[in-house]
Amino acid sequence: MKKIFVILQFALLAISAGAQTMEDALTFGENRYYGTARTIGMGNAVTAVGGDLGSININPAGSAVAGYSQFTVSPGFAISGTPAYYSPSYNYNDGPSYGGSVSETAPRFNLPNLGLTLRFETGNRVGLKSYTFGIVSNQTNNYVNKVVAHGQSYGSSMTTAMAVNATNNGLPGDVLYRYSSPYNSGYYWNDVAAYWGGLINYNADTDEFYGSAEAISTDAQGNVSYVSTGTLNQGITQTILGSKNDFVMNLGLNYNDKLFIGFNLGIPVFNYKYSSLYKETPTDTYDFPTTVAYIGSKTGEYVTEDTEYAGSSYLYEYTSRGTGIYAKVGAIWLPTPGLRLAAAIQSPTYYTVSDKWNIGVNTYYTTAEEGYSDSPIGEGYYSYTAPYSFNLGAAYTFGAAGMLSVDYELTDYSIMKFSSAEYDTYADDSYYQVNRLNKLFCGVSHQLRIGAEYRPMPFLALRAGYNITTSPERYYEGVDSDVYAADYDYNFNAYENGSLSLGNKKSVNNPVRALSLGFGVSSTGAFYADFAIRRTAYSSMYYSPYSSYMDDYSSPLVKYDRRVWDVVATFGWRF
Repeated sequence: MKKIFVILQFALLAISAGAQTMEDALTFGENRYYGTARTIGMGNAVTAVGGDLGSININPAGSAVAGYSQFTVSPGFAISGTPAYYSPSYNYNDGPSYGGSVSETAPRFNLPNLGLTLRFETGNRVGLKSYTFGIVSNQTNNYVNKVVAHGQSYGSSMTTAMAVNATNNGLPGDVLYRYSSPYNSGYYWNDVAAYWGGLINYNADTDEFYGSAEAISTDAQGNVSYVSTGTLNQGITQTILGSKNDFVMNLGLNYNDKLFIGFNLGIPVFNYKYSSLYKETPTDTYDFPTTVAYIGSKTGEYVTEDTEYAGSSYLYEYTSRGTGIYAKVGAIWLPTPGLRLAAAIQSPTYYTVSDKWNIGVNTYYTTAEEGYSDSPIGEGYYSYTAPYSFNLGAAYTFGAAGMLSVDYELTDYSIMKFSSAEYDTYADDSYYQVNRLNKLFCGVSHQLRIGAEYRPMPFLALRAGYNITTSPERYYEGVDSDVYAADYDYNFNAYENGSLSLGNKKSVNNPVRALSLGFGVSSTGAFYADFAIRRTAYSSMYYSPYSSYMDDYSSPLVKYDRRVWDVVATFGWRF
């Protein structure tokens, strides 16, 4: 079976819960342009069109095209619909076996555009004829999404996966009562929270951890193993909120009504909140006898007790906020009547980012006390360099009847980089590993945008647009199996020292497609209004709620297909 790129929710969270990943870099670096209803209706194929405040983020020269000052406000409504499929643990050779889908929606009101431009005439008959100043806010990404999936698994449990991690990471068995609080233990929080919250237990005889959904089994020869002999109902709820907006200060210059040049100083701001709640419960608790150790809440004494596992939950919450800065320059040229050619280039964006995260664990038993652990709120601060981009555009106007526009945009994600002010060299850089993944497993993304506008009447415009964006992710075609970022991350030292090698680099085939329709009406006065609807379809995504720990069998796999519908109205005034 061709290997699927899987986001391992716990593995890639970083063992210390707050570390950054390649997925974070891609999420914060991507632009999914919004803007006004006109630009959205034309599929954002407006690099060579200009004249609209939604086009300024794509090409700064667009502000100089309009022969007037203008103000626009664009309220919008977005709804993310996501069907998800759950596959229990499966044999690697056979592949996943998904059950029926569970569909969830996540609606949000937003403000895709708000802006003002002021045009000033120079009075010159040739040369610089006018210049424009603008302050514009355009939304450049919408993160809102909700995924719900559930199924039944026999023999695979998150508690076992957490136990294997704790054993491999060297968590001491007496950490439960060595410290008065887990907050000062100094060990990985995933492990500590799992132990203090009762997800895992410790066997002093073998110096190993085992999951609360497992029982200790000893054969006639005295060999100890851990077994889970029942069926678990498993469910995952993943919720994402937030958006990214670019606040732009713009200068546009008009030379002879033929050449338009623009400059942007952009200040992007993003707010991203991720929450993942995983639950599992036995179909029959008698199938899950276990022995737990805890400090009694009433007596304060260390207690061991034989009981049955009745279920557990693991909550992970992560919030990231970033503010950046970039520069962008663009031009639009009218070489012949009707034809427009354009180009724009944007510098890398330099962000300052702050993160917060926390973990909450609950474990339930038929007789023993409930296990509970809530981590302190972790905080982190770092810098992040987002990709640069380059735009080309061409448009042709058919007099007053309408226009056709085509755009191409290139974005280089291989330059993405996390950094800290505390480190000056890669040798001392705690982000070295994730930056290597960024460089090796991210590349150039290509976007093609096509837009059309038709005016059947002077006051009415009908619009349509389409765009497709290729994935920036890469993998390597190996001899025995393909190598993805998760593989390299898991065997990082072996790949870095040459013990393992990569094959030929290939592009991950996960395009994003968007189709839009819209219309606009103009009055004989200053007022105008535009309306648009857009459907964006993302390629299937995959992730595991916990890491795989068996040689032949994978942990459960969730597949989901995100679809986003956007409805936007723009109200504008020319003056």
